[in-house]
Amino acid sequence: MTPIPLEIIDLITDMVYQSTNPIVTLKACATVSKRFYPRAQKHLFTFITLCFENASTLPATPFPPHHAAQPLLDALLLRPELARHIKHLNIIGFSEGYWISQGLDDDDMEDEDFCDVPDTVLPHLFEIIGKYANLQSFFFSGPSDISDDAIQSHYDRKPASYELRCSLLRMLARTRVSHVSLSSVSGIPLTTIVILCPELKRLQVEWTSGYDIGKDGSEEGEDDTELLSFEKDPGRLEALSVDERSVLCVRKLLGQAANGGTSASALSHLRELTVKGTTSSLLSIASDLISHAVETLESLTWEVKNSFVIVDLMSNDQINLASAAALRTLRFAFPECHSAESAFLPQLTDILSSLHGRNNLEAVVINYTAQAMPASPFHASSDREQNTWASSVCYRLACRTSFPHLRTVTVVVEYHEEEWSVLGGDAPLGSAMLALAIQLNGLRERGVLKLEWVPV
Repeated sequence: MTPIPLEIIDLITDMVYQSTNPIVTLKACATVSKRFYPRAQKHLFTFITLCFENASTLPATPFPPHHAAQPLLDALLLRPELARHIKHLNIIGFSEGYWISQGLDDDDMEDEDFCDVPDTVLPHLFEIIGKYANLQSFFFSGPSDISDDAIQSHYDRKPASYELRCSLLRMLARTRVSHVSLSSVSGIPLTTIVILCPELKRLQVEWTSGYDIGKDGSEEGEDDTELLSFEKDPGRLEALSVDERSVLCVRKLLGQAANGGTSASALSHLRELTVKGTTSSLLSIASDLISHAVETLESLTWEVKNSFVIVDLMSNDQINLASAAALRTLRFAFPECHSAESAFLPQLTDILSSLHGRNNLEAVVINYTAQAMPASPFHASSDREQNTWASSVCYRLACRTSFPHLRTVTVVVEYHEEEWSVLGGDAPLGSAMLALAIQLNGLRERGVLKLEWVPV
């Protein structure tokens, strides 16, 4: 019997990988014939996601709990060459240490202690993956048990251990990673990542503090001495996303760039910038980042949610776009933000005014949730006040001489049907829709308006 050509087997395996349940199907193919093994292994190891249980919610045990990365490490210890297939590594909810049970105390209560020990599994795993240069994206998030209104809480988070930090940076330095995302972690220096990863294009940081040299200055020195010996050209960031709880680490990156460091060239090629939050320090950093990429920045997104630290913006607490001559797309996203209509939408006119007459702006996107009733008396605003922002934005953008290249202004208004129906059926919502349409009529006459109301 003539064996099936390898090309056909590869084609079948590739098609199976696109099915609704690819992992189960690929494993089934591998049991049919060993000839399916190589291609199936390639697909099975391309995307790796490791999910950790929150250490604070796990019951105390006499022994260390199961480590989510241990099975993968065991497989790679047996077959290290499989690591060459890993292109996307996603680690979710990781934390070092665990609660250990000491038995019952004198009052017959469970005696528990937190065993604060450096992790040994991930450093070993990173070392194996780092031997191959195929990693393209790396997502690393810590536990998500942080209070939304505790902006300082993450500064008290224990930094990643020295062993973990070094192994992670070595892995990134040895691979072709182009996308790095850090969330709810501490002690991973952004500047070092940018310097060590020449192919880095996208960087996201959320709930992430910078490395605090005051806590462990000598170790950071060792990190730099050992890792910077790779002598690579720094990456050229094309996309950066930062939230208000990650200001410290981005400020250090900016500080290094301002002093003529290697991160200066990395920031000067930025094409997309996303800022999430309202604090003065964040908006100030956004303006500084824009000034570093005056010739390349094409897209800016400002996002505010209720989970962020909502502050009342002063007149000088704004993103400065005066130098963003290359900007083509502006996005303002305020979904589920109770203060959108009273605090943030009115800021858009001033932001747009900084672009007046010297811009290449082509698209503006405004997304917010229309509140049927104010969240509190402090956020109350009349229909007249709510419409003021719309008419002001319309007046500014409808002027062809001010925005000669403008093609679309998309306004997406989300709303909760049940909240509006309480006010008296469909009439209040209909009135709000009509009022907004009238205020934006100048944009409709120019032929650039796309207005949509979306129930959520």
